[in-house]
Amino acid sequence: MYNGICRTERLKVPGAIDLVDSKDNNHLQVHEDDILAYADMDRVLEELELRGTMPVEYIKSAPLIMSFMQNYKVKHDIQEEMKAKPEKLPLLNSPRLWINKNKVAGYKPLNIHHARFEKLKETVLSGEAARLLWVPPSLPYYELGGPFRNQENFSKTLVFSAWEMVPRAVSTLISYEAERLTVGTLIKKTPGQQSERRSYFPDSKNKRFPPPRVTFSVKDKEPANMNALCLLHPSVTLASMYDPIQAMNRDMSIKDILREVQGKIEGHLDGFRHYVRREGQRQDERWYYMAPLLMGRSQPRIQEWFKNPVLQSVDEDYDGVVVQEEDSHALSLHLERLKSLYQDPEQVELGLMPEDLARVLTNMAIASPAICALRMLGPDTPGAVGLSWQLAKTIVERFNTQEAIAMVDLSYGKAGEGVHWKNILRYCLDGNLQAVLDEYAHMLLDGHDKQHCSPEEVEKRNQTLIRDMIRTLKTHTASYNVDTYPAFRHRVKNYDRIDLKKKQIRMRSSYAVGFYDMKDEGKSGQRKENIRLSLNSPFRPFVLTTTSIGQEGLDFHCYCRKIFHWNLPGNPIDLEQREGRINRYKCHAIRQNIAFKYGKNRFYRDVWQEMFDHALLQEKSSKTSDLVPFWRLTGQDTYNPACNIERIVPLYPLSRDSARYERLIKILSLYRLSLGQTRQEELIEYLFENGVSQEEVEQLFMNLSPYFKEVFV
Repeated sequence: MYNGICRTERLKVPGAIDLVDSKDNNHLQVHEDDILAYADMDRVLEELELRGTMPVEYIKSAPLIMSFMQNYKVKHDIQEEMKAKPEKLPLLNSPRLWINKNKVAGYKPLNIHHARFEKLKETVLSGEAARLLWVPPSLPYYELGGPFRNQENFSKTLVFSAWEMVPRAVSTLISYEAERLTVGTLIKKTPGQQSERRSYFPDSKNKRFPPPRVTFSVKDKEPANMNALCLLHPSVTLASMYDPIQAMNRDMSIKDILREVQGKIEGHLDGFRHYVRREGQRQDERWYYMAPLLMGRSQPRIQEWFKNPVLQSVDEDYDGVVVQEEDSHALSLHLERLKSLYQDPEQVELGLMPEDLARVLTNMAIASPAICALRMLGPDTPGAVGLSWQLAKTIVERFNTQEAIAMVDLSYGKAGEGVHWKNILRYCLDGNLQAVLDEYAHMLLDGHDKQHCSPEEVEKRNQTLIRDMIRTLKTHTASYNVDTYPAFRHRVKNYDRIDLKKKQIRMRSSYAVGFYDMKDEGKSGQRKENIRLSLNSPFRPFVLTTTSIGQEGLDFHCYCRKIFHWNLPGNPIDLEQREGRINRYKCHAIRQNIAFKYGKNRFYRDVWQEMFDHALLQEKSSKTSDLVPFWRLTGQDTYNPACNIERIVPLYPLSRDSARYERLIKILSLYRLSLGQTRQEELIEYLFENGVSQEEVEQLFMNLSPYFKEVFV
């Protein structure tokens, strides 16, 4: 058969460890509301003489089932029967069947007692996960801090379900819970203003709390928020003051790095004391943006950029997501003012330097979005300064979302006007933004096969890299129509009117998204490619819930190593297809384990390329295939079991799912030996039932790998 067929089974690599960990498969704790929800629906169906149309699996699959059972025949039948028997409507008015709009409006806990949902919430919202804007890097350059502390092994989660209602329910309810833990908590801690609308739902002007904090406004025809430019200023001088590779090679802690970088900055600031001309003891906050400007006056790349600064991001239409920035008047004025000061700093009389100036500039040098982007691209690369500005501006826009504002305020405190941008720097510092962008760049460049470029191709490569990052950061998630009991009652009693969705509510999905066969979601439905890009980035969303539509042809492996089988598939092929979405080339589990084993190596230029090169030398041998170390790893005792691929199968006690799961796992690794058979599972089960051991069955396996042929045949 070698003459006509070749196939390498990654599950059958000799000497490789199994990265899939099933230890989390504990039986669920059933709450009484699980049972009462079924009883409520059963009573309704009995009263309407629709018995037998509500499968138990429906209730097991979705909490608040009537709110999310869109396009299901059973709900349509209930609605039609209620039109004829409106007196029975109160039977449906159960808090276990519908979402409560008033609770949502006030960011109140929904008290959902649903075993599968509780297990998922425990998995994806552990610790302070709701306060994360990105997945922590697989190899932090120094200790994680703030909300990222103790989140080293955090991962995105892929959820598979057999029912279409599950992606809608899970993405909506998990996202609501994450928003409640951030925005809802901030509302409780912030003194109220009568003029502000602090509801989950936007006001008549489509505004929500809290309002954006990093804005570029104009007052008396003058730029009024110059300090916010510290997040966008791609200072080549500040970028040179911190070398992540050198710091890692010296095994420096974040305290050591801060101390060393601050010492360098203080040396520069001493040379600017002659700019202090204003009398008095008042500290002049203009120093925050003036100091980086003065430091960069001799840098050719900065000089070149100021001659023709590009304000707007890459202008292109990506499958419905337009990545285009309007050259806003306010931002233009801020940049023109910065350019004017750069050309003639003597025009401004500065007062005393703020006491925290060196510390703030240190945070800026290590972790500002613009400087991290600049180091990622290479400060001396043509066009890098302008591209860094564009990416930084897009990242700052993410920080202007309501949840991100709440994350920063809750993590570092709201210490007054003009401080939020400083807290964003602290958030980026604690979250190792530099390491995050470097790892993301490695995955994108590797996917484009542009890891090794000639000098003339570098600028074009960087443009492609920044374009892809901006595209991902600007992808918008969907909002869903969610049914409520008042809306349902309205439709039943006013079925002859056309505004049948008038009282349905719209709920956002940002932390989690759903992907399924959308029939009437309209423009809000995410396209397949946008979802793939978002899930394969370190940024939100962190959870994807899908049906069989996401089972084949889509890869979600870059930042996801947890797979949650909400419903079991019917056969081992589907199980393998599901897990194959995240068990892939350089997947998150592979990178976390590579970093765990080789992260203490001495580095020279490219951290991730060098780690994989070293792993290739150490792991690959004449007896292992080329899947090592990019798909599989060797050496069980040298890797971190906490970073394996987690297979989570929530099993109800006394359920048939337990036996089904055991059968699927038993057959999974062996079913391909029956190549060409139309009913592989039955063949394998026949062998097992007739006394053939698993070891004997494995000997029958037809290994069509070219590597196996070369080495063993």
